[in-house]
Amino acid sequence: MIDPGLLWSVLAMIAAPVLLARLLAPATLAKGRLADVGIGPLLAGVLFGRVSFLAMEDLATLSRPRDVLIIRGGVEFWAGLAAGVLLAWRGARRDRTPVLSRLAALAPFGLFAAAAYEGTCFVREGCYGPSGGFGVTPKGLSTPMLPLGLLVGV
Repeated sequence: MIDPGLLWSVLAMIAAPVLLARLLAPATLAKGRLADVGIGPLLAGVLFGRVSFLAMEDLATLSRPRDVLIIRGGVEFWAGLAAGVLLAWRGARRDRTPVLSRLAALAPFGLFAAAAYEGTCFVREGCYGPSGGFGVTPKGLSTPMLPLGLLVGV
């Protein structure tokens, strides 16, 4: 069973670049081509980020495919980003497109997706950072905490 908060965050992460694409079409890509060049790197990044996280936590979990597919938490961001960039680079080379142009065309959409994921931290209950004199008071606590996830999203 998937965590409903995580599901909402993933849906926001998918919807954000789609909405951005409607407002701002990348000049270096043909109309409708964003999905063609962006979905592969996105999926590769999520999968490699998940496998990297599991490998760092406990190598035995990699022998159980269900553990890899159950994403309730634990995707290594930088490993996933590296895998996505490498796949986008490979696609640009295959299409005989300048690599930096392809990455520059995809970067705003990736950043917007990451911001949407982080910005929906309240539905995942994953916003809270250090306690301080201001911020949001989580249920069951009396001390306000800085909503780091929301600030990262902004």
